[in-house]
Amino acid sequence: KAYNAKAKPNERFYNTMENQLIKRLPGYCGNSPQNRPVHELSQQVKKKELLTLAEFRAIVEEWLAEYHDTPHRGRGMNGRSPNQVWDDEIEKGWLPVEIENDGILRHLFMMSKKRSVRRHGVQIHNEFYYHEALTFYLHRRVEVRWDPADKLQVHLYLENEYLFTARPYE
Repeated sequence: KAYNAKAKPNERFYNTMENQLIKRLPGYCGNSPQNRPVHELSQQVKKKELLTLAEFRAIVEEWLAEYHDTPHRGRGMNGRSPNQVWDDEIEKGWLPVEIENDGILRHLFMMSKKRSVRRHGVQIHNEFYYHEALTFYLHRRVEVRWDPADKLQVHLYLENEYLFTARPYE
């Protein structure tokens, strides 16, 4: 659900990560302007105490390893760590689904919006995209997926089924 942090599991994780780790690191600039530690931050910048990307990455990786070995209280965790839950589920026969095709992954992580098909095609960001087969979907709502770095095409889906790729309307 849009604008509902509780509907997004990753929001809870980022909150935990911020509270347990990020707030304590040099260079922390707050999660909002009201929470920005301006004085401390300016002192760290002056003293050149900020972390390099490699240092930050090493600290986060170490924290993640510890986090995944720490017992959790969430639903289904029963005091087990995420690593214990993972191992228990593997023992029961569960296997993670591996997606080996980069094209499929790319489509899954594209930007997406629902749009109605109009006479001139589908509109995304003030641009119409068209494909001759769109006439069969006139006035229907389709999902449009696109790569923000590639404005030369969008991919259309209906009920999670790929339809075709549309190009800018000329």
